Amino acid sequence: MALGERVLLVEAGNIALDEPVPLGRPRQRADARFAALEARVLDRVLSRAPDSLPSRREACAACQV
Repeated sequence: MALGERVLLVEAGNIALDEPVPLGRPRQRADARFAALEARVLDRVLSRAPDSLPSRREACAACQV
């Protein structure tokens, strides 16, 4: 997320998550928007149920995606 334009998660040969990273550069890890995106991706990677995750808009309300 610190360098890329998007995060892709592939599970069983399918794209399970396609998360854009709508943050300018340089990216600051202490930024709340960065932290919200990081939390969303980590929640998905750690296999928490997608239905229990906040929507992209809720997770990144500060960055107004």
